[in-house]
Amino acid sequence: MTFGVADAGARNDEATPVADDQEPRAAWWRRRSVLWIGAAILLFLCDYRHAASRPVSSDGAVNVLQAADLLHGNLLLTHWQVSDVSFYLSDLPLYAVLVLIFGPVPAVVHVGAAIVFSAVVLLAAALAKSGFTGREGALRALFAGVIVFGTPLGSEGVNLYLSSPDHISTVALALLVLVVIDRAAPSWRTWLAIALISVVAETSDALAIVVLALPVALVCGLRASRRLPGWRHDAWLCGCAVGSVGVTLLVEAALAAAGGFTISKVAADFTSASVLPAALTRTYQQVLSLFGADYTGQPLAAHVAVPLLHVAGLALAAGAILVTARRFFGEIDRIDQILLVAVAANLAAFVLTKEAIIGTAREFLPVMAFGTVLASRRLTEPLIRLRLVPALSALLAGYLVVSVGMLARAPSQIEPNAGQNTAVLTAWLESNHLTYGLGDYWNASEITVQSRGAVAVRPVLVLAGRLAVMDTEFDRTWYDAVAHRATFLIVKRDDDRMRTIAEAEYGTPVRAVEVARSWVLIWDRNLLPVEPSVRDR
Repeated sequence: MTFGVADAGARNDEATPVADDQEPRAAWWRRRSVLWIGAAILLFLCDYRHAASRPVSSDGAVNVLQAADLLHGNLLLTHWQVSDVSFYLSDLPLYAVLVLIFGPVPAVVHVGAAIVFSAVVLLAAALAKSGFTGREGALRALFAGVIVFGTPLGSEGVNLYLSSPDHISTVALALLVLVVIDRAAPSWRTWLAIALISVVAETSDALAIVVLALPVALVCGLRASRRLPGWRHDAWLCGCAVGSVGVTLLVEAALAAAGGFTISKVAADFTSASVLPAALTRTYQQVLSLFGADYTGQPLAAHVAVPLLHVAGLALAAGAILVTARRFFGEIDRIDQILLVAVAANLAAFVLTKEAIIGTAREFLPVMAFGTVLASRRLTEPLIRLRLVPALSALLAGYLVVSVGMLARAPSQIEPNAGQNTAVLTAWLESNHLTYGLGDYWNASEITVQSRGAVAVRPVLVLAGRLAVMDTEFDRTWYDAVAHRATFLIVKRDDDRMRTIAEAEYGTPVRAVEVARSWVLIWDRNLLPVEPSVRDR
């Protein structure tokens, strides 16, 4: 068996970029740079239009507040209880730069989402292209880039890929590591860069351990143990992957010891055998959603052609996964092996835990980009050889046509009243000089950011018949009764339970006003402090 012989095979020599007409190296690089920069700008503008078609939720708004806190000198986010994904070294530094430029406004979320997803598209194209030039190199890059770019469809797709920070930044960092492994020559600088980027990804999101550290360690460790060509490089890569996890644990321990933020731990309980069939069915449905190919439950009509078009993209990814798995110990390079193991590990982590019952496609976002890149790397040459390039071109053209159509109608994707309610509610609070209060999670931080901090609404929930501090995504200093005076509570119009509990706890409000499908309950007393969350007890 020749495990991994094809690492350097069948590639044009891109290390010495000189075109057929012997044009100067500088001119070649200039033309290449202009092409990539132009693509990046166009991608960003398209992605921003998609992202801005959706209102900002409190998930993204609270990250804006965290970024603003970083700029105010709270570099460790002391007093913060964050979700199970901290984004501490990935999205939050980007948000901090954007807050510095625009201020703490909703546009920070839209611009940040567009930047991150554009990076994913470009890195996917670069990894698919690998060292190939000419027609095949261009086709490989377009194959991956167009499908990844065109996958987000409508509000559901935008929510997955182009909304609040999620695992999509982990996809970008993982692709960056793989591009470095694929392109950079073996050296201590390469290994150091890989280790540092891995630590950034793993500190920000534990999913990076599953889709990056684990696959690199397994694949490169196996290659090194078999003493295949380049085994010393594989040994170092394996060491970098394993070492990055250790360094990440040390970083997290150091942050905790220094009084930094607290991460909300989520139990990764395995599913029982009895619910495994249901878990597999739901995973299938979520995979369809991930690729924008969910045709299930739709009537047989013209509009179903769009998800069916995306079924073709999913089929190519699935075919590449099967081909790679079948030839895993054959002539396959390390990147293809890593992508395969990453996809398998991510899906297994979803199917075999309770995420398959309560989670969504967000939990395995890397599968779409990794599967598409693998399809481009494994299938482009056979498609050329079988003269199926026109069919592939038609598929890519279909993706682009649909994407252009979605861009044209992007503003109409906004649901009726979505986002408008927050703006109306914020304006009313400002006009009535109500500057500090409480509200449910989905109102609180969204209003705070919408008002640029002029109105501060802090999240609470109902816990054991009392109002309590939110159990995640909050700053403990928000509920300090000495520093703040909260005089109102925002309750959704249909949330009778929270209103009843609030009135039982604080008495009858002096004023109750219905604004934008919510009740604003006002008291002439300080509603702080409130019950601590379960995590703080």
